[in-house]
Amino acid sequence: MPLPADIFPQPDLTDDGLARPVLAGIVATICFLAAAILFSTLAACFVNKQRKRKLKRKKDPPLSITHCRKSLESP
Repeated sequence: MPLPADIFPQPDLTDDGLARPVLAGIVATICFLAAAILFSTLAACFVNKQRKRKLKRKKDPPLSITHCRKSLESP
């Protein structure tokens, strides 16, 4: 009967003593978090830019009917 160590070989270790799958998981997690931070920052900038445009458009309210009536009655 073979020993369990013979069936499952020891994982390759890096210089730091971490197994390659563990190191790959750490690197993938760091890359995923960096991409998530980048995406959320870009999305926040995009939404902020749209909000500024919307507020800029709403600054000049359209003339209401009461303003037109007052201006016609004044002269």
